[in-house]
Amino acid sequence: MDAVYLVGPASTDELRYSLRSLALLGCVDRLVVVGHRPVWCRPDLHIPVQPPRPGKHFSTWANLRTAAHHPEVSPQFVLMNDDFFVLHRMDRPPVWHRGPIAGQVANHRRTGNRRMLNRRLGVDELLDAIGVPGRLDYELHVPLLVDRAAMRDVIALAEQVRTVRMEPVGKRTLYGNYARIGGTQVEDVKIRDFRAIPSAELPFVSTSDYSFRQGTVGRWIRKRFPVPSRYEEGGRRG
Repeated sequence: MDAVYLVGPASTDELRYSLRSLALLGCVDRLVVVGHRPVWCRPDLHIPVQPPRPGKHFSTWANLRTAAHHPEVSPQFVLMNDDFFVLHRMDRPPVWHRGPIAGQVANHRRTGNRRMLNRRLGVDELLDAIGVPGRLDYELHVPLLVDRAAMRDVIALAEQVRTVRMEPVGKRTLYGNYARIGGTQVEDVKIRDFRAIPSAELPFVSTSDYSFRQGTVGRWIRKRFPVPSRYEEGGRRG
């Protein structure tokens, strides 16, 4: 099964360490990089994509759509970001969600985070527009097991009703509800705090650019994964 990374031109050294952690996912036997490929990275398949317009989410949407339509990508794949790190050996990632979208909406109203509030409401409206009844939020910073055909179909449905100006966010939530993957409710594993590190039982962790570069968690990850992977130039292959 492929691990599919959606990589933008601003990708940092997090990708290098994420790839080193990928060896802990037993179901993965191939690396696919979609979008930008750093010069040191040696994937099994690189699919270059020209972003349709500036903006992180427009870029990742185009990359994901390309992966979903590409015949050389495995029928099921693990969707990864360059700041996801696998911490414990497992066959395949568990299915997790953040609970109902309504709970995230209420939280954003309470904290006054209008940007995230508008994003959640937009995704909720989009699910309604394409006729998907589920309302679970899958916007977690963890690997996601994806059926390529289902992802391709929900992207096509979303693009029929989404306006050109709408920021294409909520990709995981659209897919998770369309494919009815269910899952277990958990808290997100993203660490943005300067001093925090993941608890011992967590199978994954994710970082921000700041916490990886300067925080305790970045030093913790670099120490945990010192050996180059086979996907790095100079790394041992096979």
